[in-house]
Amino acid sequence: MICFLKENNPLLFPCFVLSLQYYKITMAEGKFTESLIKLRCGTCKRINYIKHKNKKTVERKIEFKKYCDWCKKHTLHKESKK
Repeated sequence: MICFLKENNPLLFPCFVLSLQYYKITMAEGKFTESLIKLRCGTCKRINYIKHKNKKTVERKIEFKKYCDWCKKHTLHKESKK
């Protein structure tokens, strides 16, 4: 992956820069402390979001109140099984 960002200006794409820094750190250590989880809507049971979860610090299941595109309202989204 080629990145054309200047090192002095990380505010152009902060999410992209942070994700690159995360993968550089974890790949160098040989461990992955974060894993991808799927968030499922509580009412329609569809998977709408994918988030990162740190396995070491967060032991419980994650819940967010997010917008569901199919329900057209904010509903509770819970972590689902893979």
